[in-house]
Formats: sequence, C-alpha cells, structure tokens
Amino acid sequence: MSKCSKRERVMTVLQGKKADRPPINAYWHVPGRERKAEDLFQSTMENYEKYDWDFIKIHPAATIAKEIWGNVYDYSIYENVIYPKLVSKAFKSADDLSLFTKKAGDFGAFGDMIKAVELIKASLKEDDVPIFMTMFTPVHYICDALGVPTVRRHQPASREDNVLFTLFKEKPELMRNALQAITDTFVDYAERIMDAGADGFFYAEIGWARAGYIHKSEWESWIKPYDIQILECIRRKGGKIIFHTCGMKSNPEWFLDYPIDVLHWDQGAEGNPPLEGSAAWLNGIVPMGGVNEMIFGTGQSERIAEETKNTLEKNKDLAYILAPYCSINPNSTEEDIFAFRNAMREVYPEA
Repeated sequence: MSKCSKRERVMTVLQGKKADRPPINAYWHVPGRERKAEDLFQSTMENYEKYDWDFIKIHPAATIAKEIWGNVYDYSIYENVIYPKLVSKAFKSADDLSLFTKKAGDFGAFGDMIKAVELIKASLKEDDVPIFMTMFTPVHYICDALGVPTVRRHQPASREDNVLFTLFKEKPELMRNALQAITDTFVDYAERIMDAGADGFFYAEIGWARAGYIHKSEWESWIKPYDIQILECIRRKGGKIIFHTCGMKSNPEWFLDYPIDVLHWDQGAEGNPPLEGSAAWLNGIVPMGGVNEMIFGTGQSERIAEETKNTLEKNKDLAYILAPYCSINPNSTEEDIFAFRNAMREVYPEA
C-alpha cells in the first residue's frame, strides 16, 4: 500500500481497515503548561512535532472540571506530577453536590480549552492531522469533588473507600441531578470543541468498570446512561471517539454497544484480554494499545523498543492504533519516547 497521509492513515484504520501502517501516539501531562490556552497549545504542538504523531491528543490539566464548579488551584505549584496545589475547595460534603449545576460549554477554563483547539487547528496549515480533546465520564468528577480515590491502572481499590456507593442508595436524587448537570455541561462543551476544529474526543472511563469494584447493574444505572448522552452528542456532530477503560480487570467487553470508534484498554493488566485476536470480539470497534506504559520513565528504553517492535510484528494483520496502555510518566525521557516512536520506523521503514 502506498504511503498515507496522517488523516488517511487514522481514518482508514477507524474504518477497520489496515493502512500502510498502524497510527501511533503517546500522551502525558505537561505540568505548568496545560491550563492556559497558549501554554496548552504550545506544549501540545511541541510534542506533536518532535515525535511526529499520527494524531493530536490534547491533554489538559486534570483539575479543569473541578475548577469549573468552584475549586481554585495554583497552577504554578504542582503537589505531585499531575495535580496543582488546591487553594480553595468548593465541595466539603455530599450535600455540596448541589453545586453541580449546568454551565455553558465555554465557561471559565472550558473557554481556554476551546481556544487551545482553535490555536492548534490554525497552526497545522498544510499538515492535515486529526485532533482529539480529552474528557472523562461524569461520575469521575463527583469522585474528585468528594476526594474519593481514583480507580485506575494497577492500583488496588475497595468499594468501602468510595462514598458514592452509599450515595447511590441514600441520596439518589442528589446524585442524578449532579450527574445530569455535568452531562448537560459536557454536551454543550463537546459541541463547542468540535466547532473549534476538533475531530473528536478521547473519552476515559478511568477504572469505573473494574470487576470486583462495581456491580454491572450499578454501572448500567449510574455511569452508562450519562456516557451515552455525551458520546451520542459527539457522534451527531460527526466526531470520532477513542474510548479508554483503565487498568486491570477493566471489562472492555462492556463497551461494545457504546457509539465509539476505538477501544483502548490495558492489554497487559490482570484480567484483561490481549491485543492479539481482539478483532474477533470487538464487533468492528478498533483496538488501541500494545505497549506497557509503566516502563516509561524507568530507564528502560531498550525494553520499550523491544516491546513495541514485538507488538508490531505480531499484529501485522490487525487494524489498530499503537499506543501505550495509558498516559506515560511525565518524567519519561526523550530517549524513552523516541525508542517507542522509532520502533515503528524500524518495522515499517517505507511508511
């Protein structure tokens, strides 16, 4: 097959067809350069241009939505690799969930995200590459507001540590009102992001589908209906959707009836199916993944290159997107990332 443009490569694979090679991408937080529109634009484009990704995934600050609903942060001070310092907390108890009211899709920090998309789109000029903004399932923002530990990757998680399972039973109306307000806000936001030039969204479930943590009936009642509203809105606007279910035991099969184009899961984690052979059960949804994100930033560039090449060699008959299983360590070195990127060039030198 002749060499594809980046858009041709991505869109061909999203149709379930093999392109000249799999599209490739990796993503990570850039602390201090992910909140203001100009900073996010510049850091995103620097990484895109340096590593020559096949699509652009915009990776905003993890606290954007909490800021929308009242928290205040100092983005000049990061208390760990992805969270800036919390200056003022709006949510102090479950009753404060009433603070989740519908906001305009360009309110506050959302306006900066829209501007970042506009700047990225305008800067591409002749380089026709798909753009995806990042969004999370609505229930994630309630967890964050109440300080519930995030369920993701290989971290253990207990239902007893999450007050939401109690609130589902004891304060269902408060919970549904909050979830619907978040959903309505993100529907408006999604439409504005698409109008600004994005091709779609990278939509993350975090670890909410983890087996042994949530019952499927709870997931179908409190998570899925709100996901579907947002995803269907994106689809109506003509957008493409990369969907991520995070970490171990993440039940990727639960999402086969979602209106999504790509399913991204941790193929190396406990209880999850492999990338190999996934086309047989994905019902036309395109898989994404192939490389262990946990080895980035650990001084194992050679292992990254070896694992990447092994994945590429074993899946030459599969239409898929090559990526780490999740976001990589922000402290990953250029050597790590180039080891991943250049492995593609070694296996597909003509593409």
